[in-house]
Amino acid sequence: MKSHEEDPLTKLKELCSNDHACAELKEKLETCNDRVNGKPWTKETCQEELLDFLHCVDECWAPRILKYIK
Repeated sequence: MKSHEEDPLTKLKELCSNDHACAELKEKLETCNDRVNGKPWTKETCQEELLDFLHCVDECWAPRILKYIK
């Protein structure tokens, strides 16, 4: 890979994080983050929402990365 080229994994993760398949999970994560950040103190975390979203993104990019592997 040339130094000026973008890492294909970074590009795919960005595309997948905005993909319609992950949109609902991304919205749930953002809603949770807003709720947690809006409280001065809470035991609530957004761990479940984050893991669900990351799993969706991984499921999206994993089969697509093969075309970049030589």
